[in-house]
Amino acid sequence: MLIAICCCKATVVWPDPMIVLPLVGVGSFLVMSVVYLKKQNRIQQERVAYFLQKQATQEAYELKKLAYSEELPTASPQNTLAQEGTILEKAIYIVYLAVVKL
Repeated sequence: MLIAICCCKATVVWPDPMIVLPLVGVGSFLVMSVVYLKKQNRIQQERVAYFLQKQATQEAYELKKLAYSEELPTASPQNTLAQEGTILEKAIYIVYLAVVKL
């Protein structure tokens, strides 16, 4: 067909550039907008995941800090039962604080 057009010297009908150029501009703008918005969405999701991980790590650190900061009294031989009750009470209190913080 191309040979027939060249041999016959028929003109190829092209659309008017005043119609094509704005359509190309709008199409490229839409493609760039979609790419930009997808990139921004991915960045926002990464930020949320990072801050959630950071918060979980910080809560775990605070929980460990709370657990290790409580000094449990050492039991003396004559008052062993009273000391065991105190240790159990402290352990229950630490677990209670951990649950309240969650």
